[in-house]
Amino acid sequence: MQPFITAVSSWFLNKDENEQRFKIMYVKSLFYMILIVLLVCNFFFGNTVSEIKNFFGDTILKYLSLFLTIGLQFFTVLSLISLILFAISALLDYIHCKLIGIEKDNNFMKLIKDNNFMKLIKDNNFANLIYGSFDRFKCSLEDIMIFLIAAYLLDYDVFIQYKSIYNESFWILLLIVMFLAFIIFSLEGIINRFFTLKSCINSLNKEEKLSPPKNEDTNLNDELLLLKTMNQNLEKEILFLEAENNRLREKDLSLKEQGATEKYI
Repeated sequence: MQPFITAVSSWFLNKDENEQRFKIMYVKSLFYMILIVLLVCNFFFGNTVSEIKNFFGDTILKYLSLFLTIGLQFFTVLSLISLILFAISALLDYIHCKLIGIEKDNNFMKLIKDNNFMKLIKDNNFANLIYGSFDRFKCSLEDIMIFLIAAYLLDYDVFIQYKSIYNESFWILLLIVMFLAFIIFSLEGIINRFFTLKSCINSLNKEEKLSPPKNEDTNLNDELLLLKTMNQNLEKEILFLEAENNRLREKDLSLKEQGATEKYI
């Protein structure tokens, strides 16, 4: 257990925020993939989940059920807090815009070009709070869906217990919202991380960046040859000017000697 904890902590800790976020999204996509594959296997073969339960044993399943129950409660409360914070921050942002005389309208490009709007974004943290609370709400919905699917497969009693909190109409609405969040936000990440050769594409792009195209090499060689030719011509002109300078200097000396001789006579 200790080596596992050490490996996980070294994988997450001492990383920058973007890298940690990417790894969390990767783990979430991995859980989605495992649960979806288990659902499909259980649908076609029927005994896949039963075999997994037998492999885990009653003790591990007991702790796993407790973990699923706590996880569902935790992320449900977190999603409610995020949703309330999103509504409050949006309302405060609207009030703030009204106070400083900026009207919200549907023409977003007009707002972007407005200097007062840019000053609002710079001096106001409500926009960041709106985005952050919505992102947390979206991530909490994804976590609830992961825990629900796991509970449906591994401990149906936990699933029924969570479902009993809501009435039938609200439960259907919640399922629709979670399904839309999965389609809009999660499905693309799963496809990108597990069904596209992104690493190969990135390596090819790096190689293309490191090695310039042949046309650029040809143009570069032509420019080098032109520069060499121009350099040679300049050297020839310099030699010619030096020779001409020496000739004029000799002529000047001879004229001075001739003038001195005539003066002496």
